[in-house]
Amino acid sequence: ARRLGGLSAWETIELVTCRAAEAIGLALEVGSLEPGRWGDLAIFSIAPQLDERLLPETLTACGPADLRCTVLAGREVWLAPSADRPPGAHSIHAVP
Repeated sequence: ARRLGGLSAWETIELVTCRAAEAIGLALEVGSLEPGRWGDLAIFSIAPQLDERLLPETLTACGPADLRCTVLAGREVWLAPSADRPPGAHSIHAVP
């Protein structure tokens, strides 16, 4: 969608967050991190000293190997394996 629509990295992030929430009629419940909202998010591994201005480009370049944690409704539902937590030992919690 980014290439086809000629979107910037920031526009792409908006498209898959707040604009997606608007499209399905849930803009008051999901789409951004604010008090009272569901708190769904994905945590990616990026360079620790990354310049903030490069964040949108960096996030849109992330792939599955960069994903570290998925949180739904404020609860961790997937955690990437690591040296101290081998594959198969990642946590998965039921979300009501």
